[in-house]
Amino acid sequence: MKSLKSILILSLLFYSFIGFSQTEEETSRPTAKGKFIVGGNSSFGFSSVASETEGDSGTVSKSEARSTSFSLRPSAGYFVIDNLAVGGGILFSSNKTKSDTFDNESINTAFIFSPFIRYYFTEGNIKPFLEGSVGVGFSNTKVDDGVGENEFKNSIFNYSFDGGVAFFLGDRVSIDLGVGYATSTVKPKDNNTPPRFDSDSFVFKVGFHIFF
Repeated sequence: MKSLKSILILSLLFYSFIGFSQTEEETSRPTAKGKFIVGGNSSFGFSSVASETEGDSGTVSKSEARSTSFSLRPSAGYFVIDNLAVGGGILFSSNKTKSDTFDNESINTAFIFSPFIRYYFTEGNIKPFLEGSVGVGFSNTKVDDGVGENEFKNSIFNYSFDGGVAFFLGDRVSIDLGVGYATSTVKPKDNNTPPRFDSDSFVFKVGFHIFF
């Protein structure tokens, strides 16, 4: 009897240990349900545009403009189920455009709050992912035409879709490479600003995330 009891006790302890180890292994995955994700991404761009316009009389007018842009988006989320995180981020972007032809310069800054949903595929150290977000915010544009400076305030609505690959460095950190498509609608806050306009863009993104 004592031997049988000892075998039963050892068996229970063994299976309890196996079950505990499996639970620990499942929850140690960085994208498991109940985990948090914190990180961000940034982008930088430069463009130079030269154009020629020919009038009815055959005259040709030339224009040239240079533009630089920068954006930074910190974010935080929570895995509601395995591999699926929901959260929010704050996007800051700055764009500077200078026209040599018309000797003017404009600087646009924007702040956008954007809830997101992100899903990871596969269970290895290299995980493809998809992300979608919707954002609302505001922007401020200053235009200097060489004579004086004008300022315009706008409201912004946008949405974006991103896709890429996360390279995990262990169980807590990933480096992300991806591309994104975004569309934005900008509306003036008063009647003195330019009319509403829409824009679409494709952006290459680099980011990192921490899981805990």
